[in-house]
Amino acid sequence: MEGITGDDLRAFADANNLGIMNHRNADDWAKMLNRNGGYCPCNKLCPCELCTCKFFEEKKEEQKEEEEKEEEKPELIIENEEIAGAIEALEDAKDLISDIGMDTPHEDAIKKLQEAKKIVVDNSTKHECGQCVTAMQGIGRKLDYLVSECKEDTLSCVMEADATIERIEKMQEIFVGVDQDVAKAQREQNENTENKGETAEKPTSALEGNVEEMEQKKDGQTYHECVRDTMAYGLDDVDGRNLKMCIATKVCAKTKNVPKEVAVKECEENKLRREKGNER
Repeated sequence: MEGITGDDLRAFADANNLGIMNHRNADDWAKMLNRNGGYCPCNKLCPCELCTCKFFEEKKEEQKEEEEKEEEKPELIIENEEIAGAIEALEDAKDLISDIGMDTPHEDAIKKLQEAKKIVVDNSTKHECGQCVTAMQGIGRKLDYLVSECKEDTLSCVMEADATIERIEKMQEIFVGVDQDVAKAQREQNENTENKGETAEKPTSALEGNVEEMEQKKDGQTYHECVRDTMAYGLDDVDGRNLKMCIATKVCAKTKNVPKEVAVKECEENKLRREKGNER
């Protein structure tokens, strides 16, 4: 039987208005499918439209527009060396985690994760910004949990690896946003000091304050406080803890947060797709 290729997966995505998630590589995924007799880690023949293994995702209109404008986008340049180092370290850790699949031996998976944690922890010691240290240490604890899952169960290991990659990507987005804010503040300060004929000095607390601000909701709540309170008091009309958690995380997201009505609709649709996928 002829095996599936990365081009086959990309063609399937285009034909069905689907996207391939950012942390996935179609060619590597195809190799894994061929080793598993065509089955994905969720034990379904791949490709399929109701993907529950976080390879395919629905392509929204804004994603199409972004793809069309991709070539027009200028290259992203991180101006702050401290932040650039953190983003690069997270990318290296993400690459190691992305190599973990259903056919990865437990020993190899754990070795990759320990290497990933070392990269993250080493970077955390290079920061003057306390909030940056805290953020990187949080990823380190997430990797500790992932190691414990990979010692126990392969499927749980792969699924938790996906969740860890998403956590890393969100943290990278936060760092990018902080860099842009700090760079803007630095330019404004330089302009002001030049107008006054003074020598500009780098604000020592700018990076610290921006990371903390980016990790909080507009009303002053931290992300975790927002999720906790939303689940406890804001979703009385919603049944099921998992559904409430899904909605709360969308409503409280530090970036791209959505209104409650939109979050409820998206989470209910996701739940329905999962249920239909499990029936196969």
